[in-house]
Amino acid sequence: HVSDYRAKDPQKGFCMLPKRAVDVGACELTRGLRLCNNLVEPVMFQVPRKGDHFQDDLFPDARAGIASQSAADWAGGQN
Repeated sequence: HVSDYRAKDPQKGFCMLPKRAVDVGACELTRGLRLCNNLVEPVMFQVPRKGDHFQDDLFPDARAGIASQSAADWAGGQN
């Protein structure tokens, strides 16, 4: 069960932020910015959980942004 979001005023647009912007301690799955007539409002989607420790079942392994081995090692057959 993920928190839902409802607003009274209309929005002009919505933008999802990168995963590194979420608060994993608060069990936040994603975060976005909602564009209204005169403001930009942050919107957070959280899973209600007890405790403030990292929940590894909510956050699977993701791309690290660095290579695990060099191209030469891969071409040489190393794993």
